[in-house]
Amino acid sequence: MDTTNCELSLMTQKLLETYEELTLVYDLISRIGGMLDLTKVFDEIMDEAVTTSKAKWGGILLIDELNVNGKLELKASKGVDEIPQKLIEYSCEKGLINQAIREGRSIIGKEMDVFVMVVPLRLKDKQIGVIYLGDKIDGDSFYSTEMKLIETMGFIVSFVIENARLYISLQQLFFSAIESLSFAIDEKDPYTHGHSKRVTQYSLEIAETLGLSEKEKTILRLAAVLHDVGKIGISEAILHKKGKLDYEDWEEIKQHPMKGVRILQPMEESQGITAHAEIGFKDIHDIIAGVRHHHERYDGTGYPEHLCGKDIPFISRIIAVADAYDAMTSDRAYRKGMSNSDACLELKSNAGWQHDPAIVKVFLRLKETEL
Repeated sequence: MDTTNCELSLMTQKLLETYEELTLVYDLISRIGGMLDLTKVFDEIMDEAVTTSKAKWGGILLIDELNVNGKLELKASKGVDEIPQKLIEYSCEKGLINQAIREGRSIIGKEMDVFVMVVPLRLKDKQIGVIYLGDKIDGDSFYSTEMKLIETMGFIVSFVIENARLYISLQQLFFSAIESLSFAIDEKDPYTHGHSKRVTQYSLEIAETLGLSEKEKTILRLAAVLHDVGKIGISEAILHKKGKLDYEDWEEIKQHPMKGVRILQPMEESQGITAHAEIGFKDIHDIIAGVRHHHERYDGTGYPEHLCGKDIPFISRIIAVADAYDAMTSDRAYRKGMSNSDACLELKSNAGWQHDPAIVKVFLRLKETEL
């Protein structure tokens, strides 16, 4: 009878552990299964890992693939005092993190007088990092049952990382294809040869003078490169017309910002994961807004939405100045391009009604140095 009761007790315990594990898997996948923003994924995992293991702190460390020494970088942390930096350094260099990665197995142990748990993360049999937990609330060592649950989390994290990386690769192809198409439009016509590249260069020169951050410059660069991508949907007969455009031609040309938005829309619908690690969902929205509004005018007479003043996105106002300057200084079939000085005079006269006067002032200062 005692043997039977013991067996039933063990079976009950195993069923409870299995139920707990399945519940954890279900809850985590329902919360992060569709996420592509790894920062949010890591934060969710750390919340769950610290709670489940009853640790005071925890972190996710990933191997930096660009570092030849395979250095680990802390990507997320959670806890009262966060992870002690000296403990991380020790564990990575010659402690349990180092051992777990070398041996490819989870470890429960003690280092620098702190009970810790290390669970390696794998992608296709390749070690990519660890979940590191320590200083249990009750002061005891971690249990194997807790380690099993954290290993389950590790499997889910690895799956989501792989999913995100695959998506990044696909989106990188998307960016490259769209950029190639944008440049191809320029190259088809000798009069617009290199236009998008020059607009990007001028825009970044303005951004540098204004002291924009690296992230802001990345967003601006992408918007500038893609600002005319909507011309893919404009008749070549109009784009390559030898004479001046008539009213109907202009009405079609004015559709290109919105056509560009429709081409780029899949990026915005992708939850913000891009080939550029520093670019997120809101930033993609800003890139598309930059494309949409680069033909707005400061007095509200532009298109497509007649925005005016500071309601026009900042990067659109920068691109508008760069675009106008390049259009004026480039040859056309029906006219010779303006000189730098004449184009600058035109920009100056258009400041305040067509262009943001502050941006024009910065650009003119840049161009004066070239005279």
